[in-house]
Amino acid sequence: RRNALQSLGHEVCSIDTALPFGYRIPKTDFRYWVKGVLRRTDRILDWANVHRRIKSAWSERTWDILWVDKGLSLRPDFLEGLKRLSPDTIFVNYSPDDMFNPANQTSRYLKSIKLYDLFVTTKSYNVDEFHKLGAKNAFFVGNAYEPEIHKPVQLSASEEVQFGCDVCFVGACEREREQSIRLLAKKGFKIGLF
Repeated sequence: RRNALQSLGHEVCSIDTALPFGYRIPKTDFRYWVKGVLRRTDRILDWANVHRRIKSAWSERTWDILWVDKGLSLRPDFLEGLKRLSPDTIFVNYSPDDMFNPANQTSRYLKSIKLYDLFVTTKSYNVDEFHKLGAKNAFFVGNAYEPEIHKPVQLSASEEVQFGCDVCFVGACEREREQSIRLLAKKGFKIGLF
C-alpha cells in the first residue's frame, strides 16, 4: 500500500508498528510471555514506540492523511490529540483481516472506531459491523497485491525441494484453517505451511 501510494506520486512517511526484532517473538524470549499476558488482560506495551514516532513525524509537518493498517495498539486519546492538532487530516483505517473476530482486535481498536473518517476493509460483512459501532464511513475493497513482490518466480532445484508443494498457506493458525489444511493433507496434497 505504501509503494502504491508512492508510485502515484504521494509523499509517504512510513512508520512500522512491528517490533524492531521482528513480528514473531521467539517463545524463549521473555517478551513473548509478557506479550501473551498483556494481550489476555487487554493491556498493550508500545515496544515499537509507535506513539512517539507518529508524534515526531507530526512535529515536522501536518499530513493530509493518516493511514493506519489495523492500529491495534494506538490509544484513542492519542488519536483524539492528533485530530485536534490537525483537524483537516483524514484518518483512514485499513485491514485485510476480519476486525470483528476477537483475535484481531483490542479494546483500544474498538474505542477508536468513531475517530476514523474511513474504514477500508476486505471483508464485505465488516462494513455494517463498523457502522453499528459508530464508524463514520466504511468501504469494502477487494484484496490487493504488490506486483514487485507477488509474481511468479523460477525456483532453483534446492528451492523446489525446500518450498515445492501443491498448496501453500501463509498466516496464523486458527482451528478452521487447521481443519481445512488437515483435510487437504489427508487427501494426498503436499502442503507448505509458513
